[in-house]
Amino acid sequence: MCVHQGMPSCVCLCVCVTQMLDRLYTLYVTVITTIKGYGDYFWVDVVEKIDEMGETVNQYQAQCKKLPKALREWPAYLDCRKTIDDFLEMLPLFQVRVCVCVCVSVCV
Repeated sequence: MCVHQGMPSCVCLCVCVTQMLDRLYTLYVTVITTIKGYGDYFWVDVVEKIDEMGETVNQYQAQCKKLPKALREWPAYLDCRKTIDDFLEMLPLFQVRVCVCVCVSVCV
């Protein structure tokens, strides 16, 4: 049964696929833009925003996991997921550097 009442099933399928792809590509563009934008931050800004950056990317990861399973083989999904995973893998290293920078500046 079509969730869009009154539509022929082929139109309903098209609407559903369009909505799924819109969710995927909206998340993809947001993730890529945000994480690549982090590369433009000065180190001082990273020190101030490291926790916010981690929370944001964790939210993206949760959104990515909520996408329909049918999309998980799409290149955009795989690229989005890899970008998120790579950032979260590097995050602890950034956090250690932030801690070292703060400790050095306090001790000096």
